[in-house]
Amino acid sequence: MSPGASAIVLLINAAAGVAVLALAVRYFRLWTRSHASGAGISLVDLITMTLRRVNPAVIVDARAVAARAGIAHEFSVRDMQAHYLAGGNVAKVVNALIVAKAAGIPLSWDEAAARDLAAGKILPDGLRYPAGAPVRKAGRDTKPTV
Repeated sequence: MSPGASAIVLLINAAAGVAVLALAVRYFRLWTRSHASGAGISLVDLITMTLRRVNPAVIVDARAVAARAGIAHEFSVRDMQAHYLAGGNVAKVVNALIVAKAAGIPLSWDEAAARDLAAGKILPDGLRYPAGAPVRKAGRDTKPTV
């Protein structure tokens, strides 16, 4: 092999290595965030979300809020992905489930997701987030104002 060809092969291998490292850092960061928050989403799930064109950060954040509220066991990560792919607002559905649980209203993931896709309105008028419930807005957790 000529010296010029060796340099090109070395450059291509270096570029591929940097790309793989960047992807590993991205997914490892999401996986760490998932497990630290109690969401429990596997690294394989995070990668397959991207292949399905689902934003894994949206699912991780919504699942983390659900885990903190104690409702993560009521629906699966695949349910969340399906709702995202259908054009629904995953965070809005999770927050509505938290409010419904606090208000004692029986509401399943399927019913809340269907209401979100049909009308965008999940809860009846006048029902607000309870004081101290985690609410996801603008990329950070906040306490709602009553």
